[in-house]
Amino acid sequence: MNLLLNLVYHNIWIYFFAPLGAFLYYGFWWVQFTSAPNMPQMKEWFKKYMYEIGSQHIILKEKETSPQGMQIKWEMIKSAEKHKDAFVLYLSIAQFIYLPFKIFQNDNDMKFTEAILRRKNLLKEAKPQK
Repeated sequence: MNLLLNLVYHNIWIYFFAPLGAFLYYGFWWVQFTSAPNMPQMKEWFKKYMYEIGSQHIILKEKETSPQGMQIKWEMIKSAEKHKDAFVLYLSIAQFIYLPFKIFQNDNDMKFTEAILRRKNLLKEAKPQK
């Protein structure tokens, strides 16, 4: 619309500021996505964890041989969903644990996890994706 008005009012500034605004917008997001994984504060988000799932709790470990880990009791989990390729465990509105099916070593491990979720009344079926 402004380009059509420019034919009548002859404002040259739009040809400079419109591309500059678009460049600054995309440049800002490019910097965010390329620098975030390299920041020391963000390293925890990109680590791979081992999960030990039991009937009492889930333990998150950095390494398989590490004796220390973070313990998540089943009472801390508000709800869970089973998608076509993963379990999603919700701790709060903004926190969740995504467990893709590929992390399970066999079908029995996946069935065991599903049985625990059903026993704790946490599992509900996911809404179909469009």
